[in-house]
Amino acid sequence: MLYIFPAILLLIWPFYPESPYYLIKKGRSEAARKALSRIHGSKDPDFLRIEYQRIEANVRMSEELANESGLKGPGYYRVFRGSNLVLVLLLQRLTYSGEHSPH
Repeated sequence: MLYIFPAILLLIWPFYPESPYYLIKKGRSEAARKALSRIHGSKDPDFLRIEYQRIEANVRMSEELANESGLKGPGYYRVFRGSNLVLVLLLQRLTYSGEHSPH
């Protein structure tokens, strides 16, 4: 009984449309437009055009932010620098010493 819902989702998974965000990121603009139309169910070309442009701008901004953060090193590396290092070490000490335990 516990696995009925996940089983149903697994059966209908092949029929899910691909994400327009993913398709735009991979450069498949025509497939992204079709997926967008299918997901929203709208035939209004103005709405679909505006939504496509919004997603495209979001993809561009995400890539720019990823490139900028890449110049300063990987994200996980920044966690272990400066004042973040102090916080990480403090949380590690509290976690492994049992002082932070709710019991």
